[in-house]
Amino acid sequence: MSANSPEWLNAALKRLLEATLALESETATRDLEIAAIHSKYEPKIMQAQMQIAHLSAEIEAHYRQHRKELEQEGKSLQLEYGELSMRLPSTPALIPVKGWSWGKIAKEVKKAWGPRYFLKPRMPSINKIKLKSELSAMQLAKVGLMVDATESFSIQLNRLPVGDQPRSEAA
Repeated sequence: MSANSPEWLNAALKRLLEATLALESETATRDLEIAAIHSKYEPKIMQAQMQIAHLSAEIEAHYRQHRKELEQEGKSLQLEYGELSMRLPSTPALIPVKGWSWGKIAKEVKKAWGPRYFLKPRMPSINKIKLKSELSAMQLAKVGLMVDATESFSIQLNRLPVGDQPRSEAA
C-alpha cells in the first residue's frame, strides 16, 4: 500500500479515529471521577465557606463597634490568632456625594476646569462584517483590504463503527 493511495489514507484515518476515541474515553472517565469528588466534598466546602463568611462578618461588626477601645495602642490590634485593622484602599474610588449625579458632576467639572479632566473620545473602529458584505474585492483593494479565503486542512472523523458505515455507490 503506497503512501499516496486512498487505502493508506483510510488506514491512517482509522488509526487517528482510534487514538481520538481512546483519548475521549480516558477524558470522560477522568471527568466522571472529578465530578464524583466534587459532589463528595461540595457540601463540606459550602458549609466551611458559609461559616467563614459568618465569622468574618461577626468579627468585623464587633471590631467596628469597639474600635476606639481596641485601637488604643495603634491603628491595628495584634492578637494570638491574627491581626485586625482598618485599611484605606491603595486606589480610593471617586463616588458621587449624596444628591449628585455623574451628569451634574460633569457639568460642574467642565465649568470649573474645562475639558482638562475629560477623556478623549475613542477613534471609531471599522465594521469589518459590513465591509465584507457590501464591498467588492476591487473596492476593498482600493482601501488596502482583501478577503482571506485561504483553504485550510480539516479532518472530520466518522464515529460510526466500520460495519455500520453507509457505503456509497462508487465503493
